[in-house]
Amino acid sequence: MNIAICDDDKGVCSQLEGWIEQYNYENATRLYVDVYHSAETLQQQLQNGQWYDMLFLDIELPQKNGFDLFGFYLRKIKLLYGFI
Repeated sequence: MNIAICDDDKGVCSQLEGWIEQYNYENATRLYVDVYHSAETLQQQLQNGQWYDMLFLDIELPQKNGFDLFGFYLRKIKLLYGFI
Protein backbone atom coordinates (compact mmCIF):
# COMPACT_ATOMS: atom_id res chain seq x y z
CA MET A 1 0.00 0.00 0.00
CA ASN A 2 1.29 3.44 -0.93
CA ILE A 3 0.62 6.31 1.46
CA ALA A 4 1.19 10.04 1.01
CA ILE A 5 1.51 12.46 3.89
CA CYS A 6 1.18 16.13 3.01
CA ASP A 7 1.68 18.68 5.79
CA ASP A 8 3.78 21.82 6.10
CA ASP A 9 4.52 20.92 9.74
CA LYS A 10 7.52 18.57 9.60
CA GLY A 11 6.82 17.35 13.14
CA VAL A 12 3.38 16.11 12.14
CA CYS A 13 4.86 14.34 9.11
CA SER A 14 7.51 12.66 11.26
CA GLN A 15 4.91 11.54 13.81
CA LEU A 16 2.62 9.99 11.18
CA GLU A 17 5.53 8.38 9.37
CA GLY A 18 6.79 6.94 12.66
CA TRP A 19 3.41 5.42 13.47
CA ILE A 20 3.24 3.81 10.04
CA GLU A 21 6.78 2.43 10.36
CA GLN A 22 5.91 1.04 13.80
CA TYR A 23 2.79 -0.60 12.33
CA ASN A 24 4.94 -2.11 9.56
CA TYR A 25 7.34 -3.53 12.12
CA GLU A 26 4.69 -4.91 14.48
CA ASN A 27 2.54 -6.45 11.73
CA ALA A 28 5.16 -7.42 9.14
CA THR A 29 3.39 -5.31 6.52
CA ARG A 30 4.69 -3.26 3.63
CA LEU A 31 3.21 0.20 3.76
CA TYR A 32 5.27 2.67 1.73
CA VAL A 33 5.22 6.32 2.74
CA ASP A 34 6.08 9.45 0.78
CA VAL A 35 6.15 12.78 2.63
CA TYR A 36 5.36 16.13 1.02
CA HIS A 37 5.53 19.56 2.63
CA SER A 38 3.42 21.34 0.03
CA ALA A 39 0.24 20.49 -1.85
CA GLU A 40 1.80 21.71 -5.09
CA THR A 41 4.62 19.15 -4.89
CA LEU A 42 2.20 16.30 -4.20
CA GLN A 43 -0.13 17.45 -6.98
CA GLN A 44 2.80 17.48 -9.43
CA GLN A 45 3.62 13.88 -8.49
CA LEU A 46 -0.02 12.89 -8.99
CA GLN A 47 -0.05 14.57 -12.39
CA ASN A 48 3.08 12.59 -13.28
CA GLY A 49 1.27 9.32 -12.59
CA GLN A 50 2.15 8.59 -8.97
CA TRP A 51 -0.68 6.71 -7.25
CA TYR A 52 -1.57 6.52 -3.55
CA ASP A 53 -3.98 4.24 -1.76
CA MET A 54 -4.21 6.54 1.25
CA LEU A 55 -3.69 10.28 1.70
CA PHE A 56 -3.06 12.18 4.92
CA LEU A 57 -3.68 15.82 3.99
CA ASP A 58 -3.32 18.96 6.07
CA ILE A 59 -6.38 21.16 5.64
CA GLU A 60 -4.49 24.43 6.13
CA LEU A 61 -1.53 24.64 3.77
CA PRO A 62 0.10 27.91 2.62
CA GLN A 63 -1.23 28.03 -0.95
CA LYS A 64 -3.41 25.09 -2.00
CA ASN A 65 -5.26 23.43 0.86
CA GLY A 66 -5.95 19.75 1.50
CA PHE A 67 -9.55 20.01 0.29
CA ASP A 68 -8.44 21.39 -3.09
CA LEU A 69 -5.83 18.66 -3.42
CA PHE A 70 -8.32 15.94 -2.52
CA GLY A 71 -10.76 17.34 -5.08
CA PHE A 72 -8.03 17.17 -7.71
CA TYR A 73 -7.34 13.54 -6.75
CA LEU A 74 -11.02 12.58 -6.97
CA ARG A 75 -11.34 14.19 -10.40
CA LYS A 76 -8.28 12.25 -11.54
CA ILE A 77 -9.81 8.99 -10.31
CA LYS A 78 -13.06 9.80 -12.09
CA LEU A 79 -11.24 10.51 -15.34
CA LEU A 80 -9.16 7.33 -15.09
CA TYR A 81 -11.86 4.94 -13.97
CA GLY A 82 -15.15 6.63 -14.85
CA PHE A 83 -16.74 6.48 -11.42
CA ILE A 84 -17.42 8.60 -8.32
